[in-house]
Amino acid sequence: MSEPNRVEVASFPNRVTAELAGSLLESHGISFEIQGDDAGGTYPPLSFAASVKLLVASDDESTAREILESQEPSEKRASRANPGDLWTGIGFLVALALGFAAFLNLYYS
Repeated sequence: MSEPNRVEVASFPNRVTAELAGSLLESHGISFEIQGDDAGGTYPPLSFAASVKLLVASDDESTAREILESQEPSEKRASRANPGDLWTGIGFLVALALGFAAFLNLYYS
């Protein structure tokens, strides 16, 4: 039996949020797959650089999009803006700076 073609229906800033959305789809009988560059969830900070994608079979795409859109707050549906992206980027830069400072502290100690 061949694997169905998978299409992206949504992207999220981290694996946890993608898994929550996927479980919503699964409760409606739609199987899903998570694709993200975070070492399979073992190194979550990597997902700050690129979003985590939620994939479903191409046959389920329209139904999955309807389900996910029905769960979005109405003001987000209207604007599609996500001001949290700025804070995610700032958080990543702060974490990177703190990690570098810790490295320098260990290196020069």
